[in-house]
Amino acid sequence: ILEARTNPGMTTKLSLSDGTVVNLNSGSTLKYPNTFTGDVRSVQLEGEAFFDVAQDIHKKFVVTTTDGQKVEVHGTSFNLEAFPTDSITTTTLLTGSVTFISGDHACNMFPFQKLVYDRRTGRMTIRHTEGDTETSWKEGKIVFNDTPFNEVLRVLSKRYNVQFIVDTKKYDDDAFTGSFTTQQIGQVLTVFKASSGVRWKYEEANELEKVQRIRIY
Repeated sequence: ILEARTNPGMTTKLSLSDGTVVNLNSGSTLKYPNTFTGDVRSVQLEGEAFFDVAQDIHKKFVVTTTDGQKVEVHGTSFNLEAFPTDSITTTTLLTGSVTFISGDHACNMFPFQKLVYDRRTGRMTIRHTEGDTETSWKEGKIVFNDTPFNEVLRVLSKRYNVQFIVDTKKYDDDAFTGSFTTQQIGQVLTVFKASSGVRWKYEEANELEKVQRIRIY
């Protein structure tokens, strides 16, 4: 079994033996065989990845998360986010079809659907998406399209390897739209401050801390 791992703030791209292409996001790990054998092409994901799966009607492609959820496909493109530290697993389908499986529950998905699975309650929610917000990371971009504030912070935390400390609930109902490429985290938050009044500041860091902390107040 081979293992591909990305450091915080970095992404990588790899090709599997069947021609499937995988973009691996920051702080993620993919385990996969050197060569697929048998009737199932199985890989294991911890973190987030975008899969462009090579079509093979005789051998389905299965991604398993560390918490046991599965996504089964034959040939399609989709994004899967399953960080062990998060309470949710999300799948965003762009082309083809997939089946999201958790325990005895399964849900068939269609293009431009996003499934959010709450690992605490077992609830699955599906909504429409254009996919830009969920997949722009693989092009080195951040795209927000009427994105809720807590989701914005989650995306920024992964991209810039920072920890947010939120002292207020006054932004909970806010949503943000914008696109960023090479901007630093301070520049992004300055845009949010100008457009929506979001107040923030860097926290003093000590030598033992590996991530920058930012307080939202």
